[in-house]
Amino acid sequence: MPEGIKLDGFNPFRAGAIQPEYAGQDEAPDDPLRLALEAIQQGESALLERLLTRRFGPPSPDTQTRLKTTTLEQLEQWAENILDAATLEDVFKNH
Repeated sequence: MPEGIKLDGFNPFRAGAIQPEYAGQDEAPDDPLRLALEAIQQGESALLERLLTRRFGPPSPDTQTRLKTTTLEQLEQWAENILDAATLEDVFKNH
């Protein structure tokens, strides 16, 4: 974890959990927390895409876009859904 970022049981990946001090303003382009969260989201999206490919075949361009433009919370839900999903549509249902 980069110096200065302490999470100690805090889950910043839940919707609305992070309120940067510059909320409502243009985001700081080099904000380390924002950059870290973006990297985590990209990694989770890539992992879920690999799992979907293995289970259901290559995802459509629409599905790829959906994975890259959603929230971390939604990616986590879909990752859990894939464990019980019989179809690709089942993965994207909100349970």
